[in-house]
Amino acid sequence: MNVSAFIVFYWLLISFLIISLLFSAAIAAILLYIFRKINFVSVNYRGKKVVNSLGLVFGIDTLFYLPIIYLSLNRDPSFGSHPNWWLIAFATLAIGTSVFGLIDDIWGDKTRGFKGHINMLLKGRVTTGFIKAIAGFILSAVASFYVSKTVIDLVINTFMITLFINFFNLLDLRPGRAIKVAFLIGAILFASSYFSKSIFLLYVGALIVLAYTDLTEKAMIGDAGSNFIGAMIGLIFATEYNWIVNLPVLAVLVLLQLYAEMSSFSSFIQRHPLLKWFDELGLERSK
Repeated sequence: MNVSAFIVFYWLLISFLIISLLFSAAIAAILLYIFRKINFVSVNYRGKKVVNSLGLVFGIDTLFYLPIIYLSLNRDPSFGSHPNWWLIAFATLAIGTSVFGLIDDIWGDKTRGFKGHINMLLKGRVTTGFIKAIAGFILSAVASFYVSKTVIDLVINTFMITLFINFFNLLDLRPGRAIKVAFLIGAILFASSYFSKSIFLLYVGALIVLAYTDLTEKAMIGDAGSNFIGAMIGLIFATEYNWIVNLPVLAVLVLLQLYAEMSSFSSFIQRHPLLKWFDELGLERSK
């Protein structure tokens, strides 16, 4: 890339980031106004009433970004001659996880973890969280079908995306935690390919806006947001890497899930100063 091309790329990048930020801020402001009007709030870990499900910004952004994502796919030869198939899978996963997350935010109860939902099922009660988990698995399987090259990839990717969704759902118990982890993983994936850069840049504006509202306790991203983040990161891994990379990733996610069933991420974080510092980084507790 020569100097002039680099300058053009640099300014296009800055321009797109600004547009993404302003667009997501506008959507977030509209949703905040609507949710406050209808009193769509939840009680957070400090007992404070906070607007819920502002992470729906991700799903709404996706509806407007689909043409840009389609163009990105057409410029990436790894998608072959049928990028529209992948686009359908992407849109289904992105919007589907947001919608089912929103449903759980609205009608869900306090049941946590796979064990909790299974126990409720054994008692004859189907929780919205259980429905969301099944829906997430199906959506993950559909998306994996379009990006997997072998049956092994298909199986691993399906469970990996499903567990990424649940992992970020488990993270979202403190302000900003899920978003900060998303930034960390996103920064690593950003260097991997044109496709990863495109997806990350599309949503970095929303991540910045929602990081502010989450850390200041003006609004939670809710399951509508955390599920979306997990789904997109899982889908990038499934798209970019084969089973040799994704199998260890899946193993780590399984171990994290098992740990969360027996203990909690919050208690683990509180016992480790560096993790505690990172967890509280940027936290601004409003009165």
